[in-house]
Amino acid sequence: MSLESPWLGVLGAIFVPALGHLYHFILAVNITSGWGLRETSLARLRLVLLAILVASAAFLLARHVRDPWWNWVWPLRAYAYLCLVSGGLILPLTSLGLNAAPARRGRRPVRSTRSRRAAWKRNHDRNGKGELAVAATRQRVVPAPPQGVG
Repeated sequence: MSLESPWLGVLGAIFVPALGHLYHFILAVNITSGWGLRETSLARLRLVLLAILVASAAFLLARHVRDPWWNWVWPLRAYAYLCLVSGGLILPLTSLGLNAAPARRGRRPVRSTRSRRAAWKRNHDRNGKGELAVAATRQRVVPAPPQGVG
């Protein structure tokens, strides 16, 4: 296969839909990972998903080389459009959202009322022995000794 200008156009026209197809695979792996399956069965499922990805990508690429994807029958063309939108629009917007996420990481996490009460008690209810009273659990917590005390 020589990379003459028609081949560059054929391969260039499939790049963004192929990126969307890979995005769908990653999305499928993420969704199935959240199902709570055991790791061994999840590994088998991921292997099956990988085989499906490779087989479908090879099929779609071979079909595109024979006839461009915008000339396909409507079910395959609809999937190609979906991949085009996913790879060209949704994936960049998702990546942009992930890059903005570190700015939100500086906030303090939301704590439950019970842990807020315990923190308030640790900061405000000190008795004379250096112990901290934890109201939520009714336990006594002894702080670590000062540095240098052996």
